[in-house]
Amino acid sequence: MIIGNYFYGGGGQDAVFYLAKISKCEGLALDLTRASKNPETGHGKLAACGFEYYPPNVQFGNSAPCHVSVSDQRNHRVVWHFEHSKEYFDFEDVEGYKARLKTDRFNPVKALQYCRHFGLDPFNEDFYTNEAYLIKARSKTKNKPIFELTLPQLRERFGYNLLDTP
Repeated sequence: MIIGNYFYGGGGQDAVFYLAKISKCEGLALDLTRASKNPETGHGKLAACGFEYYPPNVQFGNSAPCHVSVSDQRNHRVVWHFEHSKEYFDFEDVEGYKARLKTDRFNPVKALQYCRHFGLDPFNEDFYTNEAYLIKARSKTKNKPIFELTLPQLRERFGYNLLDTP
């Protein structure tokens, strides 16, 4: 299985889709982007929480057969957008998708619960005991250092230590 976590935002799901397709295996893209702003430029990332699953037989040009996301689509104020594919897994909290607040419909806790249905626990160090390969993205800006954190640093910085739920 190819997995990706795009906590820094930016649509990295395409890489998971491509690698799963050419490897003829499942792919799972997890987007847990925290809102951030660069004090120098005033620009930043908008908050998002997304989960996308690609089966080994997905075709190029098709979107993920199962995806769910809540994202901030703001221009000058927070505007939450909820989206789900036409198909559902048996384990999904479909009733929860009817919540009045869009941020209650899908959140990082639910995303991690969904991952666990595939045997994935990306914020648990014990999960990373088998053979794995780390693929790093290069910075698009020449002199910008690549953003690297250890798993404990990542959990602390982005508040993922709060996601320790059964």
